[in-house]
Amino acid sequence: MAEWEVCLRLVLSCVMGGIIGCERQMRNKSAGLRTNMLVALGSCLITIMSQALYDNVEGRRTPTPRVSRRRWSQASVFSVRARL
Repeated sequence: MAEWEVCLRLVLSCVMGGIIGCERQMRNKSAGLRTNMLVALGSCLITIMSQALYDNVEGRRTPTPRVSRRRWSQASVFSVRARL
């Protein structure tokens, strides 16, 4: 994958995440503009790294369960800290 293609994908993911975040922020919901942009950027980076590391289709799905498990564990830590 060329460098310009990686940059284009990262910029487009930030723009799309920003559109979703802007809509959520205008409706006064949690996870606004900045949060959605960062989530979209992180997801795009994980996908790009996975495509660069693995050539087959099975390898591209490898990081997905690990990332989702880590997010759930971090979310539980944050919710426990918020209650204290």
